[in-house]
Amino acid sequence: MTDHHENSVASTRKVTFAIVAGEASGDILGAGLIRSLRLRYPNARFVGIGGDEMIAEGFHSLVPMERLSVMGLFEVLGRIRELFDIRARLMNYLLATPQIGRASCRERV
Repeated sequence: MTDHHENSVASTRKVTFAIVAGEASGDILGAGLIRSLRLRYPNARFVGIGGDEMIAEGFHSLVPMERLSVMGLFEVLGRIRELFDIRARLMNYLLATPQIGRASCRERV
């Protein structure tokens, strides 16, 4: 059986990947995803919202991941304005970043 990475060709393209993780398990998975994508795209940038694990991999978090951690209806309602502000800030950043495909950002809204 051949290792998939042996046949992969690293791209020299400077791409930007946007990732959002809202809690610890997402942060761990996001860090693994960044490591894997770097094998294929060594010049890539990674931005969005993440925690310490992703940041350790070179991720740029626009907002502390903990700001997305809400549980229960009342906590969500109490912070709904902040959550919408975070969403708007993230979308504005992504849409203003030339290396990120604008269509893909709009499709995810």
